[in-house]
Amino acid sequence: GQFEKAHKLLRDYVQASGRTSAGARGRVYLARALLARGLAQEAYLSAQEIEKIQLKKNPELLPEALILKAQALILLNRDTRAGRAVDSARKILDDHAKKTSGSPEPTHVSLQGEAATVKLELKLKNCAKFPGKGPLDEEQVRDQLGRRGTCLLESLLTYRDAIQAGDAPAAKKAQSHVERAYEGYATTSLAPPPPPRIKPRDRTAEQRKRYIKELVVVLGQDFRQSTKEALEIVRGWKAPAPAATVSSLDASIAHLEKLSRNEAK
Repeated sequence: GQFEKAHKLLRDYVQASGRTSAGARGRVYLARALLARGLAQEAYLSAQEIEKIQLKKNPELLPEALILKAQALILLNRDTRAGRAVDSARKILDDHAKKTSGSPEPTHVSLQGEAATVKLELKLKNCAKFPGKGPLDEEQVRDQLGRRGTCLLESLLTYRDAIQAGDAPAAKKAQSHVERAYEGYATTSLAPPPPPRIKPRDRTAEQRKRYIKELVVVLGQDFRQSTKEALEIVRGWKAPAPAATVSSLDASIAHLEKLSRNEAK
């Protein structure tokens, strides 16, 4: 297929270029192509090679290599290491921005947005762990979903970074991550974990059905309240939002408004 041909060309170019500046840049393109195909282990190895080469040849490639490494590690479910990698990338980018006067370079803007989006993805992945597996009573379900809602509210700080970076593609991706996260929260609120068995005699099928129905009403109220809080936060960003990313912010506001009215898909 087309990917295989392009993949081979990239590999041949990287091998021919060796440990040169051109080779490091070629590995960036290769790692991105591999990530696009979900080939996480190969992408990770390419990112590591970029790190090794760039230290002397292309130090400006380090944050990009770390971002690609983090993305590969997320796919490999190595979230702690992914977090360290993307945090390192963001620190390098922030330090560079402080030292640079005037308008930031387009590449820098793009990498800042991409790094924030990867960080956001990690945070949202952690939020989705609530509620835990297994039967839960009403108090436990509300507590667990409440923690999910709080986690999502915290994630908005990183989403704001993605918006403020001013890179449209990164903001669009971050917007999609947040929308899916809130849709998942809504879905779980409508289909909570089953309650534990009651001893010595468990609920009848009818009693269980009524219990779930009543619980869903309560969880729906909790969900709408949490979503309204998120909406209030996101609306507050509207005035200073960069022109390149304001459409993503508008879409997020519209989506949260819809969910807060209980119009989940």
